[in-house]
Amino acid sequence: MGRSDSYSIFTMGTCEFTERGIPIGVPIFPGRSFPGPMVVTSSPIELQEASIMAVGFKPGGAFPFLGLVADELLDTHASLQDIWGRAALEIRERVSAERTPTRRFQVLQSAFLSRLVPRPELHPAVLSALDYFRRNPSRPIVGNVAREVGLSNRRFIDVFNFQVGIKPKLFLRIQRFQRVLQKVHLLPVVDWGQLALEQGYFDQSHLIRDFVAFSGLSPADYLRRLHEFRNDGTDPIKFNHLPLAG
Repeated sequence: MGRSDSYSIFTMGTCEFTERGIPIGVPIFPGRSFPGPMVVTSSPIELQEASIMAVGFKPGGAFPFLGLVADELLDTHASLQDIWGRAALEIRERVSAERTPTRRFQVLQSAFLSRLVPRPELHPAVLSALDYFRRNPSRPIVGNVAREVGLSNRRFIDVFNFQVGIKPKLFLRIQRFQRVLQKVHLLPVVDWGQLALEQGYFDQSHLIRDFVAFSGLSPADYLRRLHEFRNDGTDPIKFNHLPLAG
């Protein structure tokens, strides 16, 4: 939920996903690409009906494999068959024919590596900005970063959007939200007001607005669902993957 990277998802069957908690009835077949920021959730019942594999790309990392400019796929449900043609179906068939997760991942990795195309390195300004955002996560000012990398604000935003897929301010909002989720999973008791200030929000209501925007849940609802799953002996594999009750 609320990610700044991209995913390509394959299922061994047909299942429906929901966006921001609302069923959208999109069968993920034979593979779809979900560039962030997206909220992709599925109920436990649906998950039992199909095996799911996902390939995750770091910011700016999808283009060499998909062959598209990153921002072309923003907030879309793009069938991999529309991008790769018949090859997407063939990959799914090969993956489905394997009996073990290890072999399935090997086949999928080989397939993606075979689609890797040469490309120029990320623009130096984008590399510098990503490094700066990583080292200075608390309220970085995009205008200051643009000046530091030697570009005008507009040029910097265009280059960043072109190669990462989202604009710098949205990227930073998502990264901040991800840090909040990480903290929530680690803290025994969550003080939302204190957490908001520590992570660079103006106040708790600011955090709540972003939390709902990126997850479809209020912080309280998210925490309640997390505790329910943990009490049932289930802990999400990743802090930003939370099953929603059907």
